[in-house]
Amino acid sequence: TAGTLVGEPAPQLAAADLEGRDWTLDDADGRLTWVNFWATSCQPCRTEMPAMQVLAERHADDLLVLGVDWGEERAAVADWVTRYAIGFPILLDPGLENYYRWSGTDGLPRHYFVGADGRVLREVIGPLDPDGMERILDELLG
Repeated sequence: TAGTLVGEPAPQLAAADLEGRDWTLDDADGRLTWVNFWATSCQPCRTEMPAMQVLAERHADDLLVLGVDWGEERAAVADWVTRYAIGFPILLDPGLENYYRWSGTDGLPRHYFVGADGRVLREVIGPLDPDGMERILDELLG
């Protein structure tokens, strides 16, 4: 489902990763940013992450993937990230402030693609299969 943020300035995103580093959309340094809200308890989220990791590696010069965990405990998230060898930044959102700033409603996963100008280019509510991910990135990265 396409969401309502497309064409709008991206909401603020400010969160720390598992190592304690603070991240914002400014860390993209002109790259396309893929903000993914997910949880270890979300089956489609877990299915998507390995494909997202491959794409994050393949497009590292042009793409920053930020996985924002949906309010889970740091230890559970860290264990899952280690087990599945996820290397892109995983941000913690314990109070769900970032999540509700972006979505306003419940439901995971959620994908937002933000251009270098800070506007939301694409919003996908629900799971993305690897082919869908590829199509979106091909379109947005040219």
